[in-house]
Amino acid sequence: MLDKLGVYQDILSVAAETNEFDFYSANGSHIGVLPMGNLHKRKYGYGCMRILRSLLHEKIMAKATEAGITIHMGKRLTAIDETQDSVKVTFSDGTTETCDILVGADGIHSTVRTKHVQPILEPTYTGLSSLYSLVPISTLQSPLYFNGNFGAIMLSSGLFATGFYDRERQHMYWFNTHEVASRDRDGWTAHGKESETIKAQVLERTSNITIPLVREIVESSPDIKFYPIYTLPSGGKWYTGRTILIGDAAHGNCSPLYLL
Repeated sequence: MLDKLGVYQDILSVAAETNEFDFYSANGSHIGVLPMGNLHKRKYGYGCMRILRSLLHEKIMAKATEAGITIHMGKRLTAIDETQDSVKVTFSDGTTETCDILVGADGIHSTVRTKHVQPILEPTYTGLSSLYSLVPISTLQSPLYFNGNFGAIMLSSGLFATGFYDRERQHMYWFNTHEVASRDRDGWTAHGKESETIKAQVLERTSNITIPLVREIVESSPDIKFYPIYTLPSGGKWYTGRTILIGDAAHGNCSPLYLL
C-alpha cells in the first residue's frame, strides 16, 4: 500500500529495517531468530520496519500535499447517513461531506463502527497496558545484547523487548506489558515521581534479567508511556453497502505475546 501511494522509499530511507527478531533468555542466552521480515520479503516483496508513528504520518501527509489532497484536522464525526448511492458524514462543527465510499480506518475505538457499521460491538480492555519509552542511544553505555534491530527477552510472564526505530540506529525503544487499570483508552504518559515509581516496578518485574542494557535503558527513560491493550470479539461486522472498516477498527486484537 505504501509503495502504491509512492511513499514507501521515503519511509524506508529513515526507518529501521527489522527483518529478523532475536529472542533471548533472561541470562542472555540466545534462544533463536524469527525471520519474519525476511519471510514477508520473499513472499510479498516487502520486509518489516520500525518507525515513529509521527514520522510516518509526516511522510504520508507530505505525499498527500504533493498530490493536491486536502487533509482536514480537528474534525469529529457525529453522524453517518448511507443511501444506495452515497454516504453523507456530519461533523461536530456542523459541516458535512458526501462521498461514494466511506473507509473507517479510525482504530479499535472506531467512531465509524460505533456510529454506523455495528454499534453494539464494543472493545474490551484486557487489563494489560504496554509500557514503553524512547531513549537516545547516546545516553547508554551498556553493550547491545542483540544483533539486528530488535531483541526480545522471554520471561516467565511476558517479555521485555528493545529495538531501533531509525535507520542510523541512534534511537531505541523498549516495551513491557503491565497489569494496570486503564486511565485513558487512548493511553497516557507518566512523568516525575509517578514515572520513577513505574520504573521501579518494571525493574522489579524484570529483576531476573542479567543483561545490563535492560536496567540502564529503563533508568535512562525520560518518561514512561502507557498504551492500554483492547481487543474486539471475533466475528464482527466490518462493512455495509458503501462503508468499510479496515485495520483495528474491523478486527482489533492483541498479540498472544502480550498475554504471556
